[in-house]
Amino acid sequence: MKNNKLIVIISIIAAVAAIILAGVVIFCVINNNKKNQLYKDADLGSVKITNVKIDYENNLSTYRAVVTAKEDVTVNYILIKVSDKNNNTKEITGYVGKEIKKDEKVNIVSSIDVDIRGYSKISYEVK
Repeated sequence: MKNNKLIVIISIIAAVAAIILAGVVIFCVINNNKKNQLYKDADLGSVKITNVKIDYENNLSTYRAVVTAKEDVTVNYILIKVSDKNNNTKEITGYVGKEIKKDEKVNIVSSIDVDIRGYSKISYEVK
């Protein structure tokens, strides 16, 4: 009987420890993504970039974001430059191809055959 109680107590402690560990790992991943400049919103004057997401699947990094016009503006594309800690830079083109009215939102999606999830710097140019 004592052994059964001991096994139950050890099982409960192990389960609680596993839940705490999983929470810490998730917290660290979320904080790392928030600290990474790639995921930050950007104000580019006439437009704003928000909701940046980067996925990596099948040897492709897919960049997704929302472009919101702060005024009526024609945007052919957004040139996205990402750099790693060694200043290796890759360019991604986020195609828009139209006039965006003030407060209008446009989703951009673009892929590149490089894993950019570890890159830490980003800059944008409205073209």
